[in-house]
Amino acid sequence: MNKTNLLVSHLIEKMENLISKIVGKSKGRQFKFYLDMVYGILKSKSIVLNEIAHSLNEETSLKKVNERLYKNLMRIPDINERHNMIKVGLSYMRDKEKVFLIDDTDVMKPYGKAFEGMAKVRDASYPGESTKYDHGYKVTTITGLSSKKKQPIPFYDHVHSPHELDYLSVNNITNIGIRRISEHLKPYEGMFVGDRGYDDIKFMKMVHELNQYFLVRMHNNRWLIFKNGKIKAFDKAKAVKGKVIVPITIYAKERFIKATSFKCKLRDYKYDVWVVISYMDNNPDPLILITNKPLTTKDDVAQMVYRYSSRWRIEEYFRFKKSELGFENFRVKTLNSINNLTFALDIAIMLLAIIIDEDAKYLYQEIQNYSKIIKDKVSIEFYRILSGIHSLLGTNKNGVKNYKPIRDTKPKQLSLFKIKDFV
Repeated sequence: MNKTNLLVSHLIEKMENLISKIVGKSKGRQFKFYLDMVYGILKSKSIVLNEIAHSLNEETSLKKVNERLYKNLMRIPDINERHNMIKVGLSYMRDKEKVFLIDDTDVMKPYGKAFEGMAKVRDASYPGESTKYDHGYKVTTITGLSSKKKQPIPFYDHVHSPHELDYLSVNNITNIGIRRISEHLKPYEGMFVGDRGYDDIKFMKMVHELNQYFLVRMHNNRWLIFKNGKIKAFDKAKAVKGKVIVPITIYAKERFIKATSFKCKLRDYKYDVWVVISYMDNNPDPLILITNKPLTTKDDVAQMVYRYSSRWRIEEYFRFKKSELGFENFRVKTLNSINNLTFALDIAIMLLAIIIDEDAKYLYQEIQNYSKIIKDKVSIEFYRILSGIHSLLGTNKNGVKNYKPIRDTKPKQLSLFKIKDFV
């Protein structure tokens, strides 16, 4: 067996191990389905079923393979599989405080006619045009950060529409995701980081009642309450100076942030909160953060700045899914099938994050030899690892169905005491 075949074998074995933890090998049909999907997505760099089916290289007709995949996607999403995925993801995060990034994105289907429950959503691909709306879906996402390389690990991805039966709101979808993840966390083990859209008292109360931390960018016009009165956050920010110097690298350039913190209260929120006010270099506009985690040292303040600065990784996660894996290009029509397809895509991305985080292992080092590398060091390694896997699997003409595990070729010595029929 040559080196390429051996590498493909190791990669498929890694897929099987991950999928068995999420689905379980006892569910043979579902295990084989997800193995087909993850293999097909990574080999074709697409979530179009026809391209996935073609990449499997099966002797069965392409039409029948398409029908088989689509039939599996039509089932009701399995909540146990979602919980198992959370358990696997948590095992690749830090032992102490685990950081989760929350945000919404959109998938646009402007020419789609038969997709279930499509609604008018704002198209974020037109910066500065807040009134640009078209047909599509909202996607609520929560990702974690891997312990070593800080790669975004998918924990919760839900495609939804206000036209669904019993639909309440985007906030309710977010709450479901946070509650689901919190079921697997110890008290005050997780920190949920969000932008200004999550500066909401109901959101803060929910996270606090789950015995977890939140870190949110605050609106400048929110009132802060002190013993001697109240003041708007922006006015308070203009009256303080940064006491803590926080070095940070942005776009390969070292920058410095001046930050300070203090304790106060908010209207309609009975618990204490800590506000972090920061300025980057000579930028006159403050960045105001709020958290329920007590900040007692300078290092605590610096950590809040670092936690929030990592939020850009979820934006890169969205960009990667759309540009490299064609997330907006799905052709399945029902919301159940769309969410099952998204789940299969998340397993494929989780596999990439695991391979990257285990960078000392043989597989990661060899895959890079098949990728197109421009820079030696990058912050998000998904692009180069996907490129390497795509090239590597392109050499495999047998597909995943005909894959056979590599057997131990060591010579085996017969033992007299293992021969049952010895006379």
